[in-house]
Amino acid sequence: MKKILTCLAVLLQASAFVVAATAQEPAPAAVDPAAPQAAAAQPADAATAAAIQPSVDLNAPFTQSLLFSPAEIVALRRAAQGGSVGTAVLNADSTTVIPEKRVISLAGVVYRAPGDWIVWLNGKKMTPKDILPEVVEIKVSQDRVHLKWFDIGLNNVISITLRPHQTYDIVTGVLLPG
Repeated sequence: MKKILTCLAVLLQASAFVVAATAQEPAPAAVDPAAPQAAAAQPADAATAAAIQPSVDLNAPFTQSLLFSPAEIVALRRAAQGGSVGTAVLNADSTTVIPEKRVISLAGVVYRAPGDWIVWLNGKKMTPKDILPEVVEIKVSQDRVHLKWFDIGLNNVISITLRPHQTYDIVTGVLLPG
């Protein structure tokens, strides 16, 4: 009887070691009615196995990149889909502090021709040759501006049309006059 108990103890320790090595739940052991000690040791083995289980699934596929930052991955996916990629997408840094108040404000438009215009966006003068880095695409007409704006807080491109003296609040999604 003493040898049987010793063998059961060794088997329980070995099964706990195998469970820790493979990080999988142990198969439930058959309970022998003649061995009440094995039945008493089984809950302790299950508790040990649950304590050893890692909180991360080790068999899950790796979905991140070792070579590219998250912003670069977004830019690569957009380029593969045929979309345009602005410099703000490629220059976005994960350590950049995201401001709480993010707005797009159009102060005015001077339109002469499709390639000859001036736009004051967020207090900065923009021309066809001097565009803000956040602007992915822009189309200017006499009374409005259609633009695609990369927002680092959303990590996405916003498509919006603004008229002079309108402000778009990115955080709330509200278009405000003045």
